[in-house]
Amino acid sequence: MDAYGKAVVFDCDGTLTTKEIRSLMYCVDSGTLSEQARERGMAMRRRYLPLAQAGTMTAAEEADWLRGTLQLYIDDGLTMDRIRASLAGVPLRPGAAECLRLLHAHGIPVAVVSYGVRAFVEAFLEANGIGRCVNDIYSAVLEPAGPDGRFSSYRPDSFVFPSNKGLWSRRFAWAQRVPKENLFAVGDSLGDRRLGFRKERRLGIAKDAAEAALLAPHMGRVVISDSFEPVTAWLKEELHLA
Repeated sequence: MDAYGKAVVFDCDGTLTTKEIRSLMYCVDSGTLSEQARERGMAMRRRYLPLAQAGTMTAAEEADWLRGTLQLYIDDGLTMDRIRASLAGVPLRPGAAECLRLLHAHGIPVAVVSYGVRAFVEAFLEANGIGRCVNDIYSAVLEPAGPDGRFSSYRPDSFVFPSNKGLWSRRFAWAQRVPKENLFAVGDSLGDRRLGFRKERRLGIAKDAAEAALLAPHMGRVVISDSFEPVTAWLKEELHLA
């Protein structure tokens, strides 16, 4: 079967990025927020991050963390210029750009599905020169900034959580007129166990054997690598790309 009628969805933090940066939210928090706002953010991270990494967060906890973080950004007067400055030097995982460009060259629809902020993902992709390679981004939307450049609100209907990544993946497939069974997904944590649609078409990229063992029950295949090369090889095989 050729690649037409298929699509790929990627997680962002830890998948398209290197593990070392933690998350785009962390980069923005540490790079531009006031000391008071950073303290608020760190307090929430200490409370919720272990739950997210373990895959045990409840729906209420997911929503509370995201709402609290978005409100923190609004209260601190975050602007798009500050976001771009914070993410300008954040690199892609080695080999990720080449993978996305390959998919783009073959006309394969690609989306990023992230438990984060859409403006952050957009700025990150643009800074790395691959914004045009991604058809859509599903992540929390901060409402357009006012005349002063500050974001003023957020859209709860745009929220992406680990628990609804499958729903957003299927929406992307529907928008691209691709059967949901033909979605391929790439993630790096238990938060991606519902990314895409079918387990056998989900790839986990782990940092070590322990992480691979955690991912294995939820992924069709797991690779241990710091680079994106095994992901590209898997997609070439599954999508029959030259």
